[in-house]
Amino acid sequence: MFICSLCTKPYVGRTVSHLNIRANQHRSAFYKVLGQSQLTSKQPAKFDCNDDDDDIYSLGVHLVNVHGCTDQSDFNAIYRVLILENCSPKSMEVSEHKWIHKLKSLRLQGINRSNSFSIPLLKYFSTLRPQSIDFFNNFHFAFSTFKDSPLY
Repeated sequence: MFICSLCTKPYVGRTVSHLNIRANQHRSAFYKVLGQSQLTSKQPAKFDCNDDDDDIYSLGVHLVNVHGCTDQSDFNAIYRVLILENCSPKSMEVSEHKWIHKLKSLRLQGINRSNSFSIPLLKYFSTLRPQSIDFFNNFHFAFSTFKDSPLY
C-alpha cells in the first residue's frame, strides 16, 4: 500500500516479486509521466492515461495531476509504503480487491484507477482478525507514527 503524505489518499497494489522491484516499477512510471508532462509545457500538464486496466501510472498521475509535482525526488519524498498482508499468489487478487474496498482506494477517494474484479464487495470484513480491525480503527495514528519513525 502506498499512502500520499500530502493528501493521505491510499493506493493498494499486489506483487509476487520483491516490494522494492514493484516500487521501482511505479517510480519509473512516475518518471515517464513527469517527462511527458514536462515535454508538453513548462507548467505541469495533465497526463492522460487511458489504460484503466493497469494501475502502473496511477501513482505518477496522482503526483503530477493532483499535486503538480515536477521533481523526480517527489516520489520518494511523498509516498509512504506499508505492507497490508502476506498471502499466497493464489489468493492475492481477491485480497487486493478486499483491501481496495476496505480502504476506499478507488478514485476519487483514493489513487487506484482499476479494481481487480470490478464488482462490489459483500461480506468479507466479518472475517477480519481483531488486530486487523484494531489497525483500521487507529489508522491515522498508525500512519502518523509510521511516517515519523526513524526506521522509515
